[in-house]
Order: sequence, then structure tokens, then C-alpha cells
Amino acid sequence: MSQRKALISESDQTRIKAAVARAEGKTAGEVMPVIARRSSVYPAPEWRGAAVGAVLGAVLMALLWAPSRAWADGGVVEYLLPVAVSLISGISAYFLVNIIPPLERLLTTRLEINSAITDAVFREFMVNNLSETRDRSGVLIYVSLFERRVQILADSGINQKVEPSAWKEFADAIAAGIREGKMSDALCAAIDDMGDLLADYFPVKDDDTNELGDLVIRD
Repeated sequence: MSQRKALISESDQTRIKAAVARAEGKTAGEVMPVIARRSSVYPAPEWRGAAVGAVLGAVLMALLWAPSRAWADGGVVEYLLPVAVSLISGISAYFLVNIIPPLERLLTTRLEINSAITDAVFREFMVNNLSETRDRSGVLIYVSLFERRVQILADSGINQKVEPSAWKEFADAIAAGIREGKMSDALCAAIDDMGDLLADYFPVKDDDTNELGDLVIRD
């Protein structure tokens, strides 16, 4: 049985961790990237796909098969075949949505994705103790690949000094890199720039310690 492709290579993990170390060498801020394959399991898209498949099967039967049977004598098969085709189309679509991520994403609503991303970001923020740094200076970079979303959440100490628009610019830059197939490059560049930004407000201290992990992978 073939193994699922790794979310990110070991060499890229090393590069990202090195970028975090460089950034945190300049600032008392704590940067933690979290890369997730997906933020949630969405059951609704499968059923939406099944419904669309069933309807398309019925429409095709009505357009292509029913006219040719207009003067037929009929029978059980005549009535059951359209139902069977519609049912098979629906079941096939259900499983196709399960194995084709772009199709699943197409059938997932923006509201569902937004809700999943928000929940995942706050969960990662709490689970990884970003709210417990000494100066409340933790920054979470959350990347969710299935949803194609990047969200950055900073703790209260940083939010008092850094405008939220700065985090949106970083998130947009990382997202653009992901679309170009250069996720690691974009992440490393953003983390380096974050280190420069945070150094202006939270310069590194003599007794500074690494309070958080440098990278979390949710595969």
C-alpha cells in the first residue's frame, strides 16, 4: 500500500526551523509556524456531490434515454433504469468528492471553511501555549493546505504595538508563495521579516529563552 506524500520535506522543515531561530535571535518575540494538511473534515461536500451527481444522472436519462422510449410498451425495467442510473451517479459522485480535494473544496462553503480555520487557529494557539510567553509576545503562523488559507494570530503584548494590517501582509505573502509552489521559501522570508519587525518593539533580552517550539506539523 502506497504511503501518503509527506506534508513537507525534512530539509524544508530544517530551513523553517532555522528561520525561526534567526528571527528569535533578534527579538524577545516567539514565532511558531503550524502547517496543517487540513483544518477539518467536512461531511457536507460529499452529500452535496451525491445530490448533484444524482440530479445529473436523472437529467441525462431524461435527455438521452427517455425520448427514445417514448413509444415503448414499458415495464419494470423501463421505470427502474432511470432510478438506478441516478442512484449510481449519486454514489459515484459521493466517492469522487472523497478522493479529489479540489472537488471537495469546490463543494465546501466559505462559511464552513472560515469557521474551521478560526477554530483551528485558536485551538493551536492554546494547545501550543502561545498565550503563556513571558511578555505575551507569541505569534502563530497557521498554514492550512487543503483550505489554502494562511492566518496569523499574535498575543496581546504584540497587538498593543503592531498593527493587525502587518500580519495580513505577511499572511498574503505566504499564501502567494504557496500558490506558486514555494511554501518553504515564502515562510522563511516572512519569518525573517517578522523577526526584523518584532525586534523594533521587543528587542532580545540577555536572559531570553526559547519558550515555544519552532515548527508544528499536523499531518
